[in-house]
Amino acid sequence: MATPTPKKLRVLLLHGYAMNQFSFRKRLAALQKECKDVADFVFANGPHHVQAFPSATNPDPPLPNPDDPLEKQPRAWWMSREEGYVGWDSAIKSLAQLSREQGPFDGVIGFSQGGCAAAVVAAAIERPELLPKHLEAIQTTPLKFMISVSGFRPQDPTFDALFSAPLQTPSLIIYGQNDSIVQPERTQTLIDLCAHARVVQHPGEHYLPTPF
Repeated sequence: MATPTPKKLRVLLLHGYAMNQFSFRKRLAALQKECKDVADFVFANGPHHVQAFPSATNPDPPLPNPDDPLEKQPRAWWMSREEGYVGWDSAIKSLAQLSREQGPFDGVIGFSQGGCAAAVVAAAIERPELLPKHLEAIQTTPLKFMISVSGFRPQDPTFDALFSAPLQTPSLIIYGQNDSIVQPERTQTLIDLCAHARVVQHPGEHYLPTPF
């Protein structure tokens, strides 16, 4: 009797600030090819349109092409303001809809702001009862893993309840020792939230290391 083909994992991918699902897909093309037999990647788009800003790794970001559709312009999961993370509930709503349409997901991978969002997703799936009343659960199926690259703990106190207990989802935290955008100390705040974290450092800055 033929051995049944194992079911492929469904993995949610969350881009960084001022990226989008299309640019993130390009950056992870090699990883996606490497995992094509074991996982299907679902790239999500942040719900908010933003302006790219100069950084150490991208000192002169290109201006958005006004002819590009909004989904291909710089996006974010929320906007960081003095009063907190504005618009984060829209991210939860959009990811819950994506899970209904293309999930449930077995794991989540995020970079930078998306790495922070990946931790929020994992916590929200573990403890949906701690989400604000107007938000529905992202999904009821537990995650098998969470991977955060150059991520950090949410600074908005709205999230404190979600992280009042250690995150139980098996986690891989990756960061650059010379990251000047999300400093290692900020990533350590995320590591401290995880009960079962494997930590991998690379000698570089704020980027997705290759090999991943």
